[in-house]
Amino acid sequence: MRHSKWFVLAFVLAVVPWMPGCNCDPIKTNEALGDGKLLEEGPNKVFTEVEETTLDWNAVLIDSRVEKKIKVRNFGNGTLEITSVERSEGFPAVFNYDIPPFKLDVSTDQDLSFFFEPKVAGTYEATITLLLGSASNDRLIIHLKARGVEGACSITPADVADFGSVALGTSYVKHDIIIANASELEWEVNVKEILSDSDPGTFVFNNFVPGILRVPARSEIRVPVEFKPNHVGEHLAALSIPAPEICQPNLLQLKGQGVDQVLECEPKVLIKDAQTGRERWECLLDFGFVNPGAKASAPARLKNLGNQEITVSNLVFEQDTAKGNAFGQEVAEGAEAIVDFTIMPGESKEIPMHFMPTLLGQHTGKLNFKSTDQKRQAGYFVLVGIGGGPAIDVQPGSVGFGPVALNTYQKRRITVSNVGTDISGTTDDNLKMMEPDTSTSCSKNTDCPEPSICQRSMCWVRKQATIEVVQGEAEDFVVDWPPVGYPDPAGLAAGASAEIAVRFAPKTVGDKKAYVHIFSNDPQVPDRKVLVEGTAVDMPPCDYEIVPSQLNFGIVEAGKNLQLGFSIRNRASNADHECLISTLGFARGTPTSFTLVNGPVTGATIKGGEVFEVPIRFAPKQNGTFTGSVEFYISSPEAPEGRVSLTGTAQPGCLMIAPSELDFGVIQVNCNSRDRLFTIYNVCSVNQTIQSIELQQGLSQEFHIIASPVTAGSSYPLPAGNSADFKVRYSPVNVGTDQGSIAIKTQLAQPYVIPLSGRGDTTAIQTDVFAQDPKPKVDVLFVVDSSGSMYDEQEALASNFDSFIRFAVEQQVDYHVMVTDTGVGESALGCNDNYGDPDLNGCPYRPTDPCPGCTTPPPYVTPETTNADRCFSCNARVGTDGNATESLIRPAYLALTNPNLTGCTQGFLRDEANLAVVVVSDAADQDCAGSGGNQQSVAFYLNALLNIKGFKRQNMFTFNSITPNANDPSDCSSGQDDSALSNTRVEQVVTATAGVSDSICTTDWSQSLERLGQTAFGYRTRFFLSNVPDLSEPIEIQIDGDVYDQYGEFGDLRWWYTPDPVNAIDFSAMAVPEPGSTITVSYHVDCLR
Repeated sequence: MRHSKWFVLAFVLAVVPWMPGCNCDPIKTNEALGDGKLLEEGPNKVFTEVEETTLDWNAVLIDSRVEKKIKVRNFGNGTLEITSVERSEGFPAVFNYDIPPFKLDVSTDQDLSFFFEPKVAGTYEATITLLLGSASNDRLIIHLKARGVEGACSITPADVADFGSVALGTSYVKHDIIIANASELEWEVNVKEILSDSDPGTFVFNNFVPGILRVPARSEIRVPVEFKPNHVGEHLAALSIPAPEICQPNLLQLKGQGVDQVLECEPKVLIKDAQTGRERWECLLDFGFVNPGAKASAPARLKNLGNQEITVSNLVFEQDTAKGNAFGQEVAEGAEAIVDFTIMPGESKEIPMHFMPTLLGQHTGKLNFKSTDQKRQAGYFVLVGIGGGPAIDVQPGSVGFGPVALNTYQKRRITVSNVGTDISGTTDDNLKMMEPDTSTSCSKNTDCPEPSICQRSMCWVRKQATIEVVQGEAEDFVVDWPPVGYPDPAGLAAGASAEIAVRFAPKTVGDKKAYVHIFSNDPQVPDRKVLVEGTAVDMPPCDYEIVPSQLNFGIVEAGKNLQLGFSIRNRASNADHECLISTLGFARGTPTSFTLVNGPVTGATIKGGEVFEVPIRFAPKQNGTFTGSVEFYISSPEAPEGRVSLTGTAQPGCLMIAPSELDFGVIQVNCNSRDRLFTIYNVCSVNQTIQSIELQQGLSQEFHIIASPVTAGSSYPLPAGNSADFKVRYSPVNVGTDQGSIAIKTQLAQPYVIPLSGRGDTTAIQTDVFAQDPKPKVDVLFVVDSSGSMYDEQEALASNFDSFIRFAVEQQVDYHVMVTDTGVGESALGCNDNYGDPDLNGCPYRPTDPCPGCTTPPPYVTPETTNADRCFSCNARVGTDGNATESLIRPAYLALTNPNLTGCTQGFLRDEANLAVVVVSDAADQDCAGSGGNQQSVAFYLNALLNIKGFKRQNMFTFNSITPNANDPSDCSSGQDDSALSNTRVEQVVTATAGVSDSICTTDWSQSLERLGQTAFGYRTRFFLSNVPDLSEPIEIQIDGDVYDQYGEFGDLRWWYTPDPVNAIDFSAMAVPEPGSTITVSYHVDCLR
């Protein structure tokens, strides 16, 4: 006990002076000292005096500041001094205190405050040492210990409490706002009030008293809020939660939608009543445009916005049955149509629908239904669709640019067509480059800003095609906009098309690839993607020229054709400096009358100093003026795009020029060709005036007109039926191909044009290549005598057609076989008149009475003709009541030229097919179509017939005959016509064309027609050369690449040269090349000075 200590001390002091041998001086007492202790609170608030203790805050929320205190008491008999404070090493900043030096009188105490203020979660420890003065002990030790923890307050929903749609006056929606404490500490939250300026009283607490609430650790409280809308439309408010700060947001947005009813429909549009002007929502399912025979599908959707389930029943369609019940439910195979269903709160139900029109025009209907919703016990969807409308077609499906040089470009076109069905009286059905704005709704075009349109209840806005890069850089491909030929804003009418130009302009080497994304208002497939790809290559810049820069084909009769060409020359002297033609083709709008003989070009190269030839054919089918152009892209940074304009006129012409084109072949440089003769015939009944015969400018100057009937400054009159000649020479001055043309101008606006070509070379070796066609196309025209003496011969011809056609069938020939007769009625020229049947004048014979096995004989038979042999037999029996004075050559001329070529014989003659004429008559040619009723010259007919295929293709034409000849026996039953005594006119044409001639007196028509059929159907024994050989040098012939000697192994003669004017290679009967073989004839050409 404390007093015993003092008692002992007093006792000792009393007895010590009496002790022997001690220091008898008085003992000096100590100075009064303080005695510092910490008061540590224990259970039941009992304090214990200690010199070392621990302050433990346990867990404290981050960003909180919590104070703890401890008392220091002076138990000594003197004043206690706190001289200083020492902190442990690494003292954390989360602990704070303010303890200045101070003194404590005896039996007094002092509170010391310590603060824990964590910023980061974690455990913290430290030590404070109080150093004492004037005390019996020298220090007091206080350990500090605490943990910082997360507050973890969450409010659900976190941003907006959306109460959805609530019908006015029928129900309400309650939401619980959850405030959760995920931490291990309890804290308080202040749920203060609901704030609303615009919609007060619509959001209220439900059986909840706001204020400060305790939220236990790892627990939550719920704040029930009701939404009671008072108008249609959006309602807004906010729940105020100002404390604690760890709870965010401190203002939670509340929103809800007031609606008339909770059974909502989609799609819907806002419409205005025409009489009241009030707006209302209408359930509208608009299928837009759908072409008859096609189908559009879309769902009608009902949604339950309320808090109770709704049953929908009695789904019934109402529509015009006269239009074919176009609207209906889309029912999966094996399933049944939807009749009724239940929609749970907050859920929706789709009714699959379709529109399948069979008629053009507007279709309307309704889908009626009933429901258990209090405010919508019955309702309907308006159904709208239009039969017809736009349908997009995009060609090609992909675009390959091929190689394109860096720093140049190439354009390719994508054609967009409207293949839909037109609806008269509107342009809304046009195809338009648009996409829907899904954020809009509309019921008519005026609901959308111009030039947008309303389609399928949405506004459709203009949309340019885009590039979606797959490989390469974004700038490699560029779409030129708007499309060429696209009328904006009207769009493309049904059947119309436009072209989207895509430019490939690479800047780096390598493969490039992208998609062109095209948007449209096609109701079925509104957007399409076209793959575009190309390869960028590094090439030297191309320096080129175009010769000529334009082509004028002049006058070409409809049904005929003319070929001209231009060339692209690489000016570089270094052969390695190539020019790359990326593509070459026709520009948009170029008529189909123009064709590229060798087809479109892709990826062609031209070596330095060389020329690339581009032949163009003009083949009009009807009269008119035609213009177009060829465009190409080439590896020239300076001029990457080249263009050649084209012009041609189709009209009846009065001049026939023979030859209509001429190839001089190979001529040695600095030599002259033979002078080639051209003849101009006036085939009209009126006089013509030749104003000039000139070489066209811009082409080779190595062609020369040697002799002309037209002198400078004057013109040349050409009477009807007359002819005039001029000559042309070719004199090459350098190696290479030369192109030229002659323009013959008359009183017509456009000239007649004659193409010229030739090639200069250091050694003039001409090589002609012929094909013994394996499966040729052949057009065969029979001219059958219809005079009174021809009955037996017509029967023989008709009965033996199978022999004639046998070779064609064996060789699978694609043939046209037509028959005309010898009746020509041209009394205006003094010719014979018909004495019985009407003159055919070159038109096909077609019997008026049905024939056995061929009820309606066609104008010509083909391999596809049913019973072709019987139909030919019908056509071959042309009758025997025709003219007694027969024209044998002229009917062929009339059949194969205008006006018949675009009239009664249209379709028979094919440009790519061989042509054969077969005359069958027991008389000689008694032509009287020349001037004054005289015979027209054989040369005229021969030139006219050779012009049909062109002199370059002379081997594609033969004239053949079964007629009387001088060697016929005297007892021949045929050929007794007086005119038959001399048939040299027909024989001249047969010989000049390497045809076959047989006697009308033949006793074996089968053999004669079989031999004639072989020749007519392309089995040649004579091949005309394009130039005249120099016979001082050998002629070499190869068949299929192997040399074919003139004499066989046993000395038999296989072939020989027949000199000018025939100028051909003839094969002996046993040495004729087989069908399918290729014959090459090479020979030297004379050098004329």
